[in-house]
Amino acid sequence: MYDEEWNYGSFSLNKGFSTEGEFSGVTSTYPVNVIPLDQCGNVQRLNSLALLKVDAEGFDAQVLRGARQTITRLLPAIFIERQAHTQDEILSVLDELQYQAFWFVSERFQPDNFNHTARFGQGIDVNFLCFPHEIAPQQNVAAIEHLIDYLPPFHADDTEIPLVIKAKL
Repeated sequence: MYDEEWNYGSFSLNKGFSTEGEFSGVTSTYPVNVIPLDQCGNVQRLNSLALLKVDAEGFDAQVLRGARQTITRLLPAIFIERQAHTQDEILSVLDELQYQAFWFVSERFQPDNFNHTARFGQGIDVNFLCFPHEIAPQQNVAAIEHLIDYLPPFHADDTEIPLVIKAKL
């Protein structure tokens, strides 16, 4: 398992490992139950939620819809993966939830990765960092600065650049 160099984090429920190309390794298929976050007992009992991280490989809008009550009740910051084919749908759901989205761009390769894998391929990850409209901009800035402390640096042409929100949507 995991013998072939591949972005295993890109696994998708509808495409398996082939979201970024054709995966030639051995695979197995198992049925899984999927439930909305709003139906999860542990989530229903939360009194606070500072950050909701969503990286569902094309199912991101469905995750937001399935967490609508939790998001409306707890108003977390949302860090969500952006994919070109789902961007409009994600932004529409965020708008329905009365959230404001900001671009967040970082390099995919991280030198201190878990498996100490050498760089293979190129790429950047594009995400949205989102806040409820009702939270004052000053609170947004503080939340952004706090998040940046925990995220890896962005490397471009061997020059380290701090991760930043590139532009307001």
